[in-house]
Amino acid sequence: MATYKLQYFNAKGVAEVARYMLAVAGQTYEDVRYNFTLPNFEKPEFDADCAAGEFRVNMDRLPILTYNGAKIGQSKTIERFLAKKLGFFGSNDVEEALIDAVTEHVRDIKQKYNDAKAGKSGDEQAAAKAAFIANDLPKWLDKLEHSLEKSGFSVGSKLSLADFTLFHLLREFFDDKDAVVVLVAERPTLAAIVANVEPALKTWLETRPQTAF
Repeated sequence: MATYKLQYFNAKGVAEVARYMLAVAGQTYEDVRYNFTLPNFEKPEFDADCAAGEFRVNMDRLPILTYNGAKIGQSKTIERFLAKKLGFFGSNDVEEALIDAVTEHVRDIKQKYNDAKAGKSGDEQAAAKAAFIANDLPKWLDKLEHSLEKSGFSVGSKLSLADFTLFHLLREFFDDKDAVVVLVAERPTLAAIVANVEPALKTWLETRPQTAF
């Protein structure tokens, strides 16, 4: 039997899409979470394991997935690996490529948002976030809406990594989640994908550890 261990901080962050897939697949795994304290991000357990060489495969960073004893770094690599192993990477090579493309579209949108608020703080950052949600995000969501299939799934006829990645973007990534809910409701293709993912993730969302972010 295959064994899985996912190491990350006690946060959603860049490991949550991987956790989505493990949860929906019903795959047993060791969910290793390193605690930290704010505002200085003190993390003594992580620091000790890092000093011992635990994370060298990923250049002393997390997340790391260990599969049957083999360590795999980089969050997107982990997502693609799990999608293949757990049946969330399409039914053929073309679907796999299309799914991968959707995840890259999402990465582009996240980067645009992070760029908009970078180097800012306080009221200036709040204004930058609000401006992006009001002015830029609708345009990006329109592009997404028109790029996707109309079947209720991003690609093909079943849940895939693309759907989980979109769900994370549209329900968990942005600071003003209520505003994004309204934007999604105005776009039927995106709304249908979210509606198909939600019941699959219901148990995980209700029972996962509660974290600050």
